[in-house]
Amino acid sequence: MDSLMSSGLNLMIYGMGTVIVFLILLIGAMRALAWFVRITTVDHSCSPDPREGMPRSGPTPAQIAAIAAAVNRYRSAD
Repeated sequence: MDSLMSSGLNLMIYGMGTVIVFLILLIGAMRALAWFVRITTVDHSCSPDPREGMPRSGPTPAQIAAIAAAVNRYRSAD
């Protein structure tokens, strides 16, 4: 019976040790990835206007004129 308990305890220690080593390696890999992302990304906080360089939202005046002409033509088609 003592041998069986010893084998079980030994197996438990090896299993838990394997899990702990795996988790430590996983934490190290995550920290290395975070460090890599931090040094390779560009900081956009120095831009005075975050909307600068973005396309204007909404239709252009030419599109509004085309929509108005299409609506007028649709209404006069009766």
